[in-house]
Amino acid sequence: MPPEDIETLRAEYELLNRNDWEGAFASAPADFALKTPAESGPHGGAATSREGARRVYREFFAGFDEVEFEAEEFFDHDGWMLVHIVMRARPSGTSATIERRGADLWTMQDGRPVRLDIFTDREEAEKAVEKLRRAQQKVL
Repeated sequence: MPPEDIETLRAEYELLNRNDWEGAFASAPADFALKTPAESGPHGGAATSREGARRVYREFFAGFDEVEFEAEEFFDHDGWMLVHIVMRARPSGTSATIERRGADLWTMQDGRPVRLDIFTDREEAEKAVEKLRRAQQKVL
């Protein structure tokens, strides 16, 4: 994967770290897709547009004063970028911080993210990559 793709994703995480929900996914096409884990509660599920993804993030993090996404490592998987992340968030009105490790699986096309699948379990994310690879091999 080109280094530019990693820089594109780093820029996306910076927007999310600033809670810039309106600017988030700016590099994505209008039909950007987002899939969140089931344990995300009422804000979990899927979005089938860039605006829908922004809405999911905005609504999910509305109850937090601070949110930070740390991209620990980027793994190139031939059109997919698996990113190990640490998400830290401070609920509104508290001094407590929630920390969660997980993985984001980005599908990239022509230097743009076209899909994001969020995983709370890194092993599940790795399994998803393997499943995508097997499906791609069957097509070829």
